[in-house]
Amino acid sequence: ENGPVVPGLLDHLKSGVPAYDRVLFWSYRYYPAFHGVQAVGDRAVLVPTAEEDALIHAPILASYFARPRAFFFLTPEERTLVTSRIAGVVPPSAVIGAGLDAPAGPLGREALDALGIPETFLLYMGRIERNKGCETLLRYFAAYLSDGRQPIPLVMAGPAIMPIPEHPLIRPLGYVSDAVRDTLLGHARALVVPSRYESLSMVLLEAWNRGTPALVNGRCRVLAGQVERADGGLHYGTAREFVEAVELLVRDPALARTLGTQGRAYVELEYRWPLVMQRIEAMLADN
Repeated sequence: ENGPVVPGLLDHLKSGVPAYDRVLFWSYRYYPAFHGVQAVGDRAVLVPTAEEDALIHAPILASYFARPRAFFFLTPEERTLVTSRIAGVVPPSAVIGAGLDAPAGPLGREALDALGIPETFLLYMGRIERNKGCETLLRYFAAYLSDGRQPIPLVMAGPAIMPIPEHPLIRPLGYVSDAVRDTLLGHARALVVPSRYESLSMVLLEAWNRGTPALVNGRCRVLAGQVERADGGLHYGTAREFVEAVELLVRDPALARTLGTQGRAYVELEYRWPLVMQRIEAMLADN
């Protein structure tokens, strides 16, 4: 039911003209990947982008995930999740991550000054919706403010698909330009990623790319794993843990800078394009 519904693409793949050696499919839950993997048989390489949500436990996936010739995964947690669902022999796989270019250089604050955003702020970036954990984030942020801690604005950049409470310390920006987006990522005290469902968080990597630490939902194994491997931030499971983590990052800017620096070093080590492409090409050469 998740499109795009493209039967013509399936007919083309089934025709065998041209005779592709391998066909890569992204995102198992969508029509092209789900039906395409079954159309090309052992020439299929699947990048599932799987999340630990209810769909992953659908019985039909046990045989479907056994079909590809090989897998590319974005994180070790995604590989564990998908391979645990496979009925029979587990196909070869590689964890490739995702590629990022090094940032061009330091960013000024002019764009943020024009928006009236102060020096110290928390940042959420992406769709503002319940499925991304934003309702819980707003509730936990309200708990932080009601606790009498040092006030700090929560800047929310992205389209809102749910109500956002009116509050002087909650700053919804809606869509922002690429320049403002980069500047927000480069100057936030921390990026907050409250989602329960991720196969890899690109905005988390982009924040680390700018040396900004993260505060993530520890109930998401992927996010907790990324933060722990990078030592690039903190994770929380309860409102109290969220409040304590925010207070620590606000009270100790040196710690925040250290965590952000470690996150950037992790991106440099794991997520530059040459390394990602090397992983992809090695896997294709062997399979």
